[in-house]
Amino acid sequence: MFFFVKARADSEEQETAPVEPAPAPPVELVVEEVAVELPAAVEEAAPAEEFEIVESPQEPAPEPEPEPPKKMGKPTESDIEAAKEELVQDILSKLEEMDGAIVPEVVTAPYDPRFPTTNQNRHCFIRYNEYYKCKFERGEDDKRCLFYQRAYNSMCPPEWVEEWEELRAQGLWYGKY
Repeated sequence: MFFFVKARADSEEQETAPVEPAPAPPVELVVEEVAVELPAAVEEAAPAEEFEIVESPQEPAPEPEPEPPKKMGKPTESDIEAAKEELVQDILSKLEEMDGAIVPEVVTAPYDPRFPTTNQNRHCFIRYNEYYKCKFERGEDDKRCLFYQRAYNSMCPPEWVEEWEELRAQGLWYGKY
């Protein structure tokens, strides 16, 4: 047998004031009993097997206990030394593989017409000349000369510096100093 529950509201119309909301109409619950009729073929069929309902336990199954750690004896000094040597050899082999990856390549940014104030070509040439002028006047170890040397080394592409050094060695340098 099945039971159906119907909700029915009174259909009386009530006038409401514009400021106050209308009260909810009362609701009446009606319970009807409905008989289910089974077809004759179903009733004549073999009786249904009886099933046993087993309720699942509310508590989850306990997790298995982790295995206790294996007890090791104290390592001897020879074991420690062997482990150190193995670790050092492993690190050295990895460093040898990465030999070229450790040193970054230093490259001067190319000229970009969008940023005319960042074009350092002229400054590079001037700093290079200033270094050799300072070196001639004050000597190589002067602080100001070292400043000029660091400045042109950071601004100038290495290819330019090599070319300028070759010209200086040949006596064909066109810079003023």
